[in-house]
Amino acid sequence: MVPLVVAVMVVSIIFAGCVPAPAPTPPVTPPVTPPVTPPVTPPVTPPVVEWPPPGALTVADIPELQELVASGAIDPDLLMNPYEGLAIKPDGTPFKFSASIASMGNEYFTDGFGIKRSLIERAGGEFSFFNPEWDIAAAASWYDDQVGVVRPDAIITHNVNEEAMIPSVAKAMEAGIAVVTWDVVVDGCVSKVWHEFVDPAMSGTYLSGQYFVEFAEARGEPFFVLQNWCPRSFRTCRERDIGFRLGTRESALITVIDSIDTFCTPEEMFTVTQDNFTARPELGGIFCMTGGGDGAIEALRALGRLHPVGHPDHVPFVAETSGPLFEMLIAEEPVVDALFSHHSWDLAEIAVKVMFTHLILGQPVPYLVPVPSILVTPETANTPEGKIFGCPGICSTMPIERFDLWPVMDTSELGIETPTRAMRMELMGY
Repeated sequence: MVPLVVAVMVVSIIFAGCVPAPAPTPPVTPPVTPPVTPPVTPPVTPPVVEWPPPGALTVADIPELQELVASGAIDPDLLMNPYEGLAIKPDGTPFKFSASIASMGNEYFTDGFGIKRSLIERAGGEFSFFNPEWDIAAAASWYDDQVGVVRPDAIITHNVNEEAMIPSVAKAMEAGIAVVTWDVVVDGCVSKVWHEFVDPAMSGTYLSGQYFVEFAEARGEPFFVLQNWCPRSFRTCRERDIGFRLGTRESALITVIDSIDTFCTPEEMFTVTQDNFTARPELGGIFCMTGGGDGAIEALRALGRLHPVGHPDHVPFVAETSGPLFEMLIAEEPVVDALFSHHSWDLAEIAVKVMFTHLILGQPVPYLVPVPSILVTPETANTPEGKIFGCPGICSTMPIERFDLWPVMDTSELGIETPTRAMRMELMGY
């Protein structure tokens, strides 16, 4: 007989096997958090900058420039100092700019020095200067001093040689000193600003060659032109030669005779012109690709071959612009046929603009800035046809050594805008 307790346990076990398993627990879905919509920030409206600034001086306000305004040689609305207060740091101290120019041997260099210094000081910057007088070792030593001792914020320089100064420019750039080069430009800097002489659409030397083509074709006989050189080691001089030959090659009547190298002085130009015209009586024209061309004029005078434009025995003369040659161009009886506008005003000014934009505004700038030049004749000098960037194409027209009276050019056609303190405030916050 089975005890009752055992029987109950057996029955419980049997029936327990017949009870279905509990249903599986469904997965718990976490609550969905709705996306948080960020608050809408209203667009920031930049401050409205009145342009030109109220009370800003323009060319129209400068009595010394009114004769040029009346002739159409300069735009009356160009600003005299849009840079006021631009070259000041947040702590109130000035940006420091160092500059050098290969020589001070003619007005091209002295004008480049003068306008560069004037523009930087108008902006409130600190300016220092060095003249190596074509000495490569002296120029390299100056760069070393900038890196090791002076430590300027920027260097704006016309170099003594394109290739030789590459290591010096690289050293300055590696030290955090921004470098802009102009005319004799050097690879590896922030920006290179030069006159474009190879592209016929921009080249004053090409137009110079075209002038001789027109002269030779009108005469209808072989014509020999002396080309007075600056150093062939300079890329800019080789490019001037290319542009000139591109212009002259359109006439089979023209033969170009090359001088030896010179360093752009009137004395050297006198010598090479006199020597070549004495040795080659067939020479009938002169093209001076560089400065010092008034020396070539004096050589023609000494040889008894200087006659005014239009005279049957006139020797056609085209050259890089200079003050003495400009006076001969606009004289009542000009002895100069044309001048191409390779001067330092536009190059030095654009170099300063590019540096201000890069260094002070922190904005990107083009590495290559080719600048056009034009050909000015007695008919177009001091007229609207003879100006570039709103200013006279021949800067000898401007008040001599009064660089404070030279306005800021309108270079917007090159994509180079004029930086201002208002732009600095908007972009840099001070």
